[in-house]
Amino acid sequence: MAVKSLDESNRLFAVEVDMENRSPEEIAWDAVMQINALFDRLIKEQQEKNQNTEGCLQIEDYDALAKANGIEIPRLRGYRWMENEQCLSKEDIDNCLNEARARAYEHVLTADPPFSINPEYYTLSYTTDQRKKKYLIQEEQTRVYYPPDKPEGEFYTTTVIKGFRWDLLHGKRRKAVKYYLKKELRYEKQQLAIWNKYAGQKDILYIHARLGTSNWSSTTWKNFRTSPWFLDGCDDASDCSYCDIYAKIDPESI
Repeated sequence: MAVKSLDESNRLFAVEVDMENRSPEEIAWDAVMQINALFDRLIKEQQEKNQNTEGCLQIEDYDALAKANGIEIPRLRGYRWMENEQCLSKEDIDNCLNEARARAYEHVLTADPPFSINPEYYTLSYTTDQRKKKYLIQEEQTRVYYPPDKPEGEFYTTTVIKGFRWDLLHGKRRKAVKYYLKKELRYEKQQLAIWNKYAGQKDILYIHARLGTSNWSSTTWKNFRTSPWFLDGCDDASDCSYCDIYAKIDPESI
């Protein structure tokens, strides 16, 4: 069994359980223990982040700042003050693109029907697990998490997608997957480029909201773009139900 990070931003995880020759009770117990340890680690990391941001504006301050500039975003998820942020390095960008490739590979393998680039839904089952074992190049990596009672940390194993078995895919399926991968990488590069464009700049507020393509209407998007505070925006490449919005803040309102 292993906890698998599906998203390096620590938003999406999967627990892989070896079910062979084991009772349902044993499988469930192992999964619960691993999930509990994962939550302990994430809570500790968030507490450390909170400590590192002492003295910075809190979300209530950002809310007031946004409203003072005529910015009211529904389905809000969070803010960042871009002056305090850094540009992503080439290594950071390469890591993000590798994660985007891994997501794209998993999407086409769990799509229903398989290898569809616009499926109505995704399926997680024994069949899709076998399909991933066949087509994905994976390796196990050892990482560390920090339960509250063990500050020195404990190790866990996660499976990382390193590539795709293109030699097993041919014809229309291969062409479709290549197209889908190219499209997903383009979205990822766009999101990263916009971040780097505004990172470190003064008087710019980053807004994250659940208003991606599948959640907002063209009218809402048009209203944002025509607002005097709007600078830029794009869907979240890892989940298009979310989006990034960049807003210009009047210095006198700070």
